[in-house]
Amino acid sequence: MDLNADLSAGYAAVFFWLLANKENLVAINPTAFLEIASHNYLTVRTPLIHATLVLNITPWKFTLADYQATWSLDNKSRYCHSAGYDQNVMDVTLNVETYVNECYVGLIGKLQEEDGADSCQWMRYNP
Repeated sequence: MDLNADLSAGYAAVFFWLLANKENLVAINPTAFLEIASHNYLTVRTPLIHATLVLNITPWKFTLADYQATWSLDNKSRYCHSAGYDQNVMDVTLNVETYVNECYVGLIGKLQEEDGADSCQWMRYNP
């Protein structure tokens, strides 16, 4: 079990190319934010599966600067942009991450097994 809380400041800058209505566009979206968050984990282990419950709680997030711009690569005079700010209150996500010991069994497992090698392997699944 792991429980923690933090106050953080961050920055993200998304930059991508897209094709819309047969026009090549470049878009950017830099943002700066402050947030209060809690990230909590609880892992239950058995011989065949390890399951981790992940509970993320963000009671407050304020985006100080949110700039969006799009330019046409085909017609350089076409562009649009906007700026703003945003506040989110109480975002909660619950995920289950699993780490599973998967084995080949039966006739198919015996056919795939090489020289008595163990047919089990640990596989991780994240949402």
